[in-house]
Amino acid sequence: MAGVFDHIHLKKKSVGSPNELSFDVLDKASNELDGKSKMPSLPTNLPKGTPQSFHGVSGGSTLSGQAEVEQRKSARLKSNRRVLVTALAVVAVVAVAIVGAVGAFAPRYVQEETHFDEELAALVSKLVEVDTMVGKVDDLMESPLAEENKQSYKTLLDQIEPTQKEIESIRSEIAKVSDATLSDDRRQALKQLDSAAEARSSMLTAAGGTINIASKSESEIQNANAAWASVLDADQKAREATQRANAATTEKDTQEAQELTRQAHDQMVESQKVLQDIVDRHVGIDLGPQMTYLKVKVEALDHALATGEALLAVDRAKAQAENAAYNETDEKAASLAESLPTSVEEAIRAAFDQEIAVYEAKYQASRDQAISADAVVRTYLNE
Repeated sequence: MAGVFDHIHLKKKSVGSPNELSFDVLDKASNELDGKSKMPSLPTNLPKGTPQSFHGVSGGSTLSGQAEVEQRKSARLKSNRRVLVTALAVVAVVAVAIVGAVGAFAPRYVQEETHFDEELAALVSKLVEVDTMVGKVDDLMESPLAEENKQSYKTLLDQIEPTQKEIESIRSEIAKVSDATLSDDRRQALKQLDSAAEARSSMLTAAGGTINIASKSESEIQNANAAWASVLDADQKAREATQRANAATTEKDTQEAQELTRQAHDQMVESQKVLQDIVDRHVGIDLGPQMTYLKVKVEALDHALATGEALLAVDRAKAQAENAAYNETDEKAASLAESLPTSVEEAIRAAFDQEIAVYEAKYQASRDQAISADAVVRTYLNE
């Protein structure tokens, strides 16, 4: 069955591409971080081995010019070692200066940095658990009104609020981890993890709005279609009533025609009310042509009823006047009917398309934010 918004689609996810919304890689990386520091270690020893072990020439060689070659290579090695020693000396001086400045705090700094990575990995794992629900919503948003998705509306709506509370709890934990002493890359990873969590909450909000509109659209279209079917049925009754009135030879015939006309009239009025209520509930729905037709048609049936009442009251003059008014008004209604759409569904669908497009745009923007933030966190964890 065609959906109301069949032409509205999220670009399907490309599995394994930058557009993939998933922490699968992060989950694996986070498990590898347990007890593992990302702090680089300083070299504590110079390269071991004799000069021969670096250039691979045996001291026992008798080739011509070997002594000169060995001397030059030995000189280069000594020069290289001096560079290493000088660099290490600079590092040592800096290290001594740091130790002299912070004393016993240096080991704690390393411990705190390691602890941060463990906390970040734990937070990522919690967000991965939330992604189970986000993944369900993401699948639904590809085609909100697909028949297989309609059955899950209530279940998903019931899960959105609890899931958002979980996300808020994660964001609270992220805020507690935030510390001005963190390195720039750690601070950025934490910031992007919070952005990823926030984006997921926004996705759920937009999805909830979409589901609500999708549910309403189905209900409103069913009501509108039923109302319009009643209009068509009432029109048939009005035609039959007219035929009976024209063929009436007794008071009973006129009364029966009058009753059928009243049924047609009341159905038209009720349908008019149902459709007007739908229009009032949704500003974007335009049923102007249908409502204009119904107004004129109800007016024509008012004259038809007045004609029958005048005939039953044996008021010939009034009956003729009301009959003339009926013919004129009904002809106008027939003219309006020629240009009416075949159903009211198209106009209602168009209005709901516009409403859902607003939430679709919000969802996609939040999804893009999540993808971007995920990439930053993934890069940090995979370094």
